[in-house]
Amino acid sequence: QCGYAFEVIVSVLPIYEAAAHKESVSTYLYSVVGVFTILLSIFGYVCYSAYGADTKDLVISNLPEKSFVSYFFNTALTINAIATQPINNFIICQSYEPLFRWSSNPLKRKWMKNLVRFGLVLGTVFTTWLGGAQLQNFLGLVGGVLGLLIAFVMPCLLHISICKPVGWTTFMDYVAISCGLIVMVSSFYQSISTWKV
Repeated sequence: QCGYAFEVIVSVLPIYEAAAHKESVSTYLYSVVGVFTILLSIFGYVCYSAYGADTKDLVISNLPEKSFVSYFFNTALTINAIATQPINNFIICQSYEPLFRWSSNPLKRKWMKNLVRFGLVLGTVFTTWLGGAQLQNFLGLVGGVLGLLIAFVMPCLLHISICKPVGWTTFMDYVAISCGLIVMVSSFYQSISTWKV
């Protein structure tokens, strides 16, 4: 499920376009992603060292149910979901809304968009509910294939195609593409091999 760790990477281009000082975006991006990767690696290492083969799909499920640590991580994940969901929805809406014909009346257009956005969120919730016991495998499959493709491979390919980088930057693009493809294939294999019928 590590493909979901960097799912907000799709917001980098909108952030870059909105930045007043574009030259500093890459420094911040590398710093944040580097620290985030180190923290996730440490957390994963500690959890797998503590629980070994008994580690559950969702690592925090191994924590004692009524402990402070369990409450802390569940609260932190809830806050994270609440804080990042609007960012994801904003990006999703920016991609499909230009394809629709909206009313010329501003108030009517606003409520039409809100209704479609609400339907999209409701459809996502329904799909999650419908998945039931297979939800973890479904998320692993979608995240492992599409998420990694969107988060790692496509941005690098677009960067190479549009910006025509040279030297170290091109090398790093190809490293990211290679890592994305390797993790994508291994996530796909893991999801299929653990699918419960």
